[in-house]
Amino acid sequence: MVRLLNGSEIYVIGMDKPERVEGQPWDGCHLTEFGNMKPTTWGENVRPVLSDTGGWSILDGVPEGFNHYHDMTLKACDGVIPKTVLFDGSIHESQEMPGWIYYHWWSEDVLPAEEIELARNELDERTFNQEYRGSFESYGGRAYYAFGKHNLDVNAVYNPKETVFVGMDFNVNPMTAVFTHIRNNTVVQFGEAYLPNSNTYEMAELLKKKFGPGRCIIRPDSTGKSRSANATKSNLGILRNENFRVQAKSSNPLQIDRINAMNSILKDRGSATRYKIHPTNCPKTANDFNKVQTLDDGRIDKRGERTGLVHLSDAAGYNVVYDFSVIKPFYGSMPR
Repeated sequence: MVRLLNGSEIYVIGMDKPERVEGQPWDGCHLTEFGNMKPTTWGENVRPVLSDTGGWSILDGVPEGFNHYHDMTLKACDGVIPKTVLFDGSIHESQEMPGWIYYHWWSEDVLPAEEIELARNELDERTFNQEYRGSFESYGGRAYYAFGKHNLDVNAVYNPKETVFVGMDFNVNPMTAVFTHIRNNTVVQFGEAYLPNSNTYEMAELLKKKFGPGRCIIRPDSTGKSRSANATKSNLGILRNENFRVQAKSSNPLQIDRINAMNSILKDRGSATRYKIHPTNCPKTANDFNKVQTLDDGRIDKRGERTGLVHLSDAAGYNVVYDFSVIKPFYGSMPR
C-alpha cells in the first residue's frame, strides 16, 4: 500500500484469492490480466466494493478462449465485437450496459515491425492472434491441432552420449513420461513410458534401467511437490532421493498456456520443425496429439482420460513449457 500526500491510498493486491479485496469500499480499480482470474472475481468480490462509492474499474488483459472475459466483452459490445483497424483500434460504448466501454488494439500499434514478424514466425497462428492481436480464439476441438506428419521422424532416436530430458505426469493409473533430447532449439522425442497402476518409485527404477544414473533431467508436473496417495514422500522428493536432477517450476502454467506452447513448437516449419517424434517408439504420445480435445475456454476435456488419453501429452507439455514458453520479454526501445 502507498499513501499519497492527499490521504489517498493505492493498493497492489494479488487476485489469486479475490476475497482479499473485501472489507472496505474502493474508489476505483484496475484489474490486469482479467482473463486469468477466477470467473466469479468480478461479480462476487470486486463489484460489491465499488457499489458504495460508485467506483470506476478497468479490466484488461489478453483473451483466454471463450471464458468469462469473453462473456463480459460481448456484454460491453452489446453482443457484437467491433472490427479492429491497425493504428486505429476499435471502441464501443454499450447501450445495454451504460457506462461500459470496450477498447481494443493490436500489438502492431506499439511494437516494432521486426518484433511482430519474429513473433509471427515463432508462434502458431491461433496463439499469435490471441497474444499479439487480442483475438478471442475458439479453443473447442482438437487441442494439439498443429501436430501432423511434419512432426513424425524415424531419425528421432536415442543417443547415449546426450542428456535425456524427461517430461513426467504424476498419476497412479497411468504413470507417464516422454523421453527427449533437445538439439539446437528442437525437441526430439525418441520414447515414452505408460505404466498402468504404477507409482513414482517404479518410474524411477525404469529410468535408471533405461538410461543409467545421472543421465536424466526430469521436467515434471509441479504438483508433484505435494504428497500423493502412492507415496509417503512428495513425488519430487522421491526423484531427487534417487539422484535425478529435477527442474520444476514453482507452479504449473495455465493449461491454455501449456497447450499454446506445444502448438507453437509443433508448428510446421518444413525442415526446421521444432518438435520431432519417432512414430513407432512413441505411439501413445502421437495418439494423444491427434485425439485430445479442449473445451471452448481452452481447458483440456478430461473425459479423454477414460480412454487413456491426456496424460502423455501433459507430460510432453511440462517438458516443452520449461524451455519454450509462448511469450518472451521484449527488450528494446519502444516507438514514440
